[in-house]
Amino acid sequence: MIKSAQVKMFETIAVLIIFFFLMAIGLVFYYNYQTSSLQSEKEKLAQLYAFQIATKTFSMPELDCSVGGLRLANCFDKIKIKEFRNMLNEDDARLFYFKEFGFATIKIQEIYPNNEEFILYNITPKSFKSKYTSFSPMILFNSLNGEGCMNLVKGTCSFGIIEVSYYVEQ
Repeated sequence: MIKSAQVKMFETIAVLIIFFFLMAIGLVFYYNYQTSSLQSEKEKLAQLYAFQIATKTFSMPELDCSVGGLRLANCFDKIKIKEFRNMLNEDDARLFYFKEFGFATIKIQEIYPNNEEFILYNITPKSFKSKYTSFSPMILFNSLNGEGCMNLVKGTCSFGIIEVSYYVEQ
């Protein structure tokens, strides 16, 4: 015959087994929730990093427009853009800017009045998991021709978009 102490012990063991089973199911759901939350956070950070690259590019003295010592906001000089692209053909310059931008593509598209495209920086990994892109409006200034730009200086202004694509490696 089974004594009442043995029954109580079996009941306790059964309760503990059910408790640990429910705890394991809860941990699996918590782990899946944390994993998806972490992935979402990584995507937000990658998108933010693409925007930071665009912001860094806007603040580069190598590309900015300056008139009499005054720096114009969100403006790139076309002459400086062309010289910057030539400079990036050297290995030392590419290595320096790789530390700043990493695996990214920085493209400037002139929208009005012309339709020109300048690729400032382009280092893409052989394989990547995802690509995040940021767009920002800008002004392109050309001091070599034109009557006047924003009633400030001799030259022409055009409007464009800077497109920064940031690649996340696998």
